[in-house]
Amino acid sequence: MQKYLYLLVITTLFAIPRDLEAACSKKWRAIVRDGPSNQFERLKMIPKYTPLIIEEIDGNWFRVKGYDFEGWVFSKSVSAKMNCMISLGENEPICVGKRKTRSSRVSLSEGFKILKKELGCNFVQDRDGKRFWINSIGAWPENQAKLITID
Repeated sequence: MQKYLYLLVITTLFAIPRDLEAACSKKWRAIVRDGPSNQFERLKMIPKYTPLIIEEIDGNWFRVKGYDFEGWVFSKSVSAKMNCMISLGENEPICVGKRKTRSSRVSLSEGFKILKKELGCNFVQDRDGKRFWINSIGAWPENQAKLITID
């Protein structure tokens, strides 16, 4: 009996993948709530391509951490197949040696889907579908690490 209980505990520990961390909001506006259901208070609306760190899964809800917020997001509003970033503070987006760069400044709340990475620069897409190179210095999360599949 003790052997089966031990096996059950070990199985439960590994039921949620340990590498579950990097994700992005995929809806035009995703709702961050105070708990894992629609009954909980709305804390914030986040725009498409906001980078998220998934910290916990409760049914169809993810407890996430963003750069300046924490809360729960419905799983259908999140994709772990994308890699996203925001720029910390006002940032000059120019990438030296790249032709297609953004001409205007980047704001803190703006998220980008990362399409390609090179040293110091990322080729990104904004929520309107525009693609360009942007300076990756001062990006969050600093380590746009593992991409996982939740679907």
